[in-house]
Amino acid sequence: MFVTGSGYLQAVKEVLKSPTKQVVYLAVAFWGKVAELLFDSLPKSIDVRVICNLTSGGTNPQTIRTLQALGSWVSVRQLNDLHAKVVCGDKVAVIGSANCSSNGLALQGLQCAGWREAGVVTKSAEVLADVRPWLDNLWQSAQEIDEADLDLAQGNWGRRRALVN
Repeated sequence: MFVTGSGYLQAVKEVLKSPTKQVVYLAVAFWGKVAELLFDSLPKSIDVRVICNLTSGGTNPQTIRTLQALGSWVSVRQLNDLHAKVVCGDKVAVIGSANCSSNGLALQGLQCAGWREAGVVTKSAEVLADVRPWLDNLWQSAQEIDEADLDLAQGNWGRRRALVN
C-alpha cells in the first residue's frame, strides 16, 4: 500500500502498536523535536531499536536524550552513514522518505504542510524476509551513543541550524 501525508504517520503508528511484535526497528536517519510522541502508547514489554545518523547535524541530540530516557525497552544507536527511513515490526514495514521529525511525519500538524513524504507499507513475507536481516545487520554495525557523542552532535546540530536560518 502506498501512503502519503497523514496516512504515512498513521502507518508508522500501526507498525509500532502491532500486538505480535517482539523487536521493532526504526532505522531512520534524522530525529527531531517531538519524535518521542511516537512511543507514548507503546507497551513497555517490546524491544524498540532506534538507529539514527547522529553526527551529520540532522538529528536533534535532545530528542535522542529523551528517547534514551524512556527506559530499557528503547535502545538507541548511531550509524553515521545511515540515510534510510525504515520502520519494521514482525509482520509489517513502512519504507519511505520521512524522517522521524515534525517535518518528516507531520507530528505537529500543519507547520509541515510544505513537505511531501511518501512510503510503502508492506506485509509481504518475502519483503520482510529481506528487510529484517538487513536491519539486524545495521543494528550490529551501529554504535552505542555516549555523552561525548551527544556533545559532538549538539555542535553539529547548532551549525546546521545556523546554515538553514
